[in-house]
Amino acid sequence: MKELHDQITDEQLVKAFINTNYGDNPDFRSIIKGALMKQACGYHNGHTSQCIIVELGLCTKKSGLTRKGKNYLYRAFEN
Repeated sequence: MKELHDQITDEQLVKAFINTNYGDNPDFRSIIKGALMKQACGYHNGHTSQCIIVELGLCTKKSGLTRKGKNYLYRAFEN
């Protein structure tokens, strides 16, 4: 889990999620993890989630997951 925090800090997450509404006490890392999985599988993300993963450099608007995004996704599901 430390590697995920090294790739994207809590401060970066808070900045990326500012002015969003995911309910009370959202788990930002779980939202990112789900959005990356959808992207990798070819499913559509919501606009806000898509903008967030693009802003964090985990995905591009046209060509899918970046190297950073693939690594983050792998580490998020690694046991």
